Formats: sequence, C-alpha cells, structure tokens
Amino acid sequence: VLGHLQRHAADLVVMATHRRGGLDRLLHTSISESLSGQADSGALLVPYDVDGFVDPESGEVRLRRVLVPIDGAPDPQPAIDAVVDLVEAIAPGDVEIRLLHVGDPAGMPSPDLPGSDTCVWSRVHCSGSVVDGICRDAEEHDVDLIAMTTNGHDGFLDVLRGSTTERVLQRSGCPILSVHSAAR
Repeated sequence: VLGHLQRHAADLVVMATHRRGGLDRLLHTSISESLSGQADSGALLVPYDVDGFVDPESGEVRLRRVLVPIDGAPDPQPAIDAVVDLVEAIAPGDVEIRLLHVGDPAGMPSPDLPGSDTCVWSRVHCSGSVVDGICRDAEEHDVDLIAMTTNGHDGFLDVLRGSTTERVLQRSGCPILSVHSAAR
C-alpha cells in the first residue's frame, strides 16, 4: 500500500482499524496505524466498532460536529485546514468545529481560521489529562469526527503506549482524522 501511495499521491487514506491496547497492542501491529504514520497523506481511521459519519445504506453524510484539539505543539493548523477542506467537500450544511485546548487557558493558541461558508467555530477549554479531555468532550458533545495533527511517536513511552492520537483512537466513539505535522 505504501508503494502505491508513493507512486500515486492521495489527499486522504481511509482505513478501518482495530482498537488495540496494552499487551494486545504490543503483540499485534496495527496496519492502519503503521500506514497512517508512514503515508504522506492524511488518514481517516474508522474503528470497526464505530459508526462513521456516512450512512452505509443511503450514503447520507451526518457530519454536524468536529472536535479539533489545539495546543502549541504540534501545530493544529494542518488539522484545521484538512477539516475545512473535508467539510466544504462533503457536508450538507453547517458544521460546528470545536477547537479544544486542554491545559492552562493562557496557553490556548489562536490558529488561523480559514474563511468558510459551512464551518461554525467555537473555542472551548478544559483541564486535566489531554487524552481524557479530548475523549470526554467528544462524548459529551456527540462529535462525529475528531481531527488531530500528529507528530507520531515522540519518544520511547509513545512507542509503548501509543501517540496521543493513537490513545484517543483507542477510546473514541467516532472516527479520527490524523494529519501529519508540517514539522515531520
């Protein structure tokens, strides 16, 4: 698949994925996580036990609310830009884009918000663990998609337990749009 993607550029790779954690994660390599980490394009990861935002019977798009975690690093702009492109391409109406910052409110970045006729922006803040905050907000606000910029694995601990994006994917009730950091 990587060879094909190197010969034929893609804007987005869509993959179903298992949600492995703990020892199962160490014993069974996730093909989708490996591909999304190595491919130059963004990856839409849909866990097998999660309904996506496209109705399989009718093809109707049900994309009403997207959560984009933002922080100083990685730069959230690639995820924001990818969400705007996706929403404008497929959403049938207005979509709320929730920009979530977890941590000190003074550290909330102010990314550039592209002009869009379909994106309705809201900025929200919570405290606590980043993964817990993202998953809690996604569940409480019934988001249809979480879009995250990723640096991949930032150290040995990330290799063992997974990157922030991978840990959110393990717990999420919706698909994850993973977009590589420009600093990759």
